[in-house]
Amino acid sequence: MEYLSVKDMFKVGVGPSSSHTLGPWKAALEWITVLPKDISYLRVYVELYGSLSYTGKGHATDIAVVLGLLGKNPELITGDEVSECIEAIDEGGSLIMPGGATVPFDRNEDIIFKKEFLDFHPNAMTLYAIDDSGKQHYSTYYSIGGGFINKGEELTLTGEHSKHPYPIEKATDLERYCNDTGKSIYE
Repeated sequence: MEYLSVKDMFKVGVGPSSSHTLGPWKAALEWITVLPKDISYLRVYVELYGSLSYTGKGHATDIAVVLGLLGKNPELITGDEVSECIEAIDEGGSLIMPGGATVPFDRNEDIIFKKEFLDFHPNAMTLYAIDDSGKQHYSTYYSIGGGFINKGEELTLTGEHSKHPYPIEKATDLERYCNDTGKSIYE
């Protein structure tokens, strides 16, 4: 069983949905940071699948993805910055990616809403970059809820994260533990 702390469950970020906004933002941000910086890119585009596709406009998935591609931190950005970034993309027709590369980008064409579902999870997205040699660099991410992302791997915790300092799996366990130790939940 995977264990999480309260700090894992309560996140700072934009909404309206942790799985349709924050998760896709974090996926795009992770992808853009691991994409090789020493290559010239001709195009970047994103395919949203399943639930992300069906609700993508209403839950601002498209905006979140763009902000992730720009390298913006969802915990630090202001509402005004969100608007400024999206206006700049829409007016300029290009992304300035981390590392300084400018890539043509049109939100209406380069964010593709695909209605089919991928097997691992209903909230899926694939991010693509095509370099100047024509090679595609891509990764598929799944927004698995609560702002967590996954690349289709079974979740297991190892090392430091596998140690469980408190014997709590259910709310009744938490209540019993607090009574037994004389501690409050926040402690």
